[in-house]
Amino acid sequence: MSEYSPAPWSIRQSATHVTVVTASGDAVFHDEKRLPGVVEDAHLISAAPEMLEALKAALSLIDLITPLEGDESRMVRKAIAKAEGGV
Repeated sequence: MSEYSPAPWSIRQSATHVTVVTASGDAVFHDEKRLPGVVEDAHLISAAPEMLEALKAALSLIDLITPLEGDESRMVRKAIAKAEGGV
């Protein structure tokens, strides 16, 4: 598993740009606000560390109440793998 910058990630905006920064202030995303969807993308990116942790916690619960290879479990495992650099 890769090492990720710890949460929280936050958004900084200027008149022309939006940037997602880590807790230590490093930029992980930066683009022009005039481009369609850029601000929305920044919000999604800034939530990524918390969403990954939430998916991992949800998977533990899903595995308790559904078969290990149920559709819900496969969907969550696939999203976690993608976030961690897998397929």
